[in-house]
Amino acid sequence: MKIAVGTDDLSGIRSGHFGESRFFKIFTVENGQIMTQEIRGNPFIVSQGEGHEHGQAKNIMQLLKDCDVFLARSMGMHSIPKLVEKGKKPMITRINSIDEAIGRLLSEQYGDFKCFNAQSMKFMPCAGGL
Repeated sequence: MKIAVGTDDLSGIRSGHFGESRFFKIFTVENGQIMTQEIRGNPFIVSQGEGHEHGQAKNIMQLLKDCDVFLARSMGMHSIPKLVEKGKKPMITRINSIDEAIGRLLSEQYGDFKCFNAQSMKFMPCAGGL
């Protein structure tokens, strides 16, 4: 499984929308262990480094097509159903630190995470984990 985390500084989860992140930190996880980490730049950010052009969600999803879980502190409500349609799992958290968030996920401590529920069309406490 691959977890994509939106970040601007490679250590904290971006407080704004996932798609506006300067970078995506990708964790490959097997049997509850991090196997690899990778950094991907976001080529779809506008020149000022703030925001992304509207309609770029499709391109960002293409950039991260091999990822299964999309972890952020905030996500655009138009992009979330598209992720779910592609079989991806959008998750949000209030945790700032990438390392802390990934550590809690791998330890199955899901209390600080919400998963998108396609039936209710809103984020709800994660049931059943990753």
